[in-house]
Amino acid sequence: MDYRHVEESSSLNHSQEVIYGRNPVRAALQAGRSLNRIYIADGVARQDVADILDLARKRGVVFQFTERRRLDRLTDGRHQGVVATLAGHQYAEMADILASARRSESPPFLVLLDGIQDPH
Repeated sequence: MDYRHVEESSSLNHSQEVIYGRNPVRAALQAGRSLNRIYIADGVARQDVADILDLARKRGVVFQFTERRRLDRLTDGRHQGVVATLAGHQYAEMADILASARRSESPPFLVLLDGIQDPH
């Protein structure tokens, strides 16, 4: 799947990851990936992205049409007129995890890690 980490201004005003290209964005929607927004380049024929727009509507993902050059800057021009921004990961609170473990019928298996670092 094509994606990259970007920092961009305007409504893409903070550091975030994007998926670009019609097939990767379609696959992300079908797989249930958490997306913030889908950007469609002005001038893209609606019938070419109709299935993406339909999936976005069904999943409640906001989409908007924008200038092609804006998408070009985000993806080095390889976007096929479609870019999606990924939603941040949703982390659980420790209290919620423990409450869920207590309610579980089977014994929980918990692994707690601290001080993990990425060496790269």
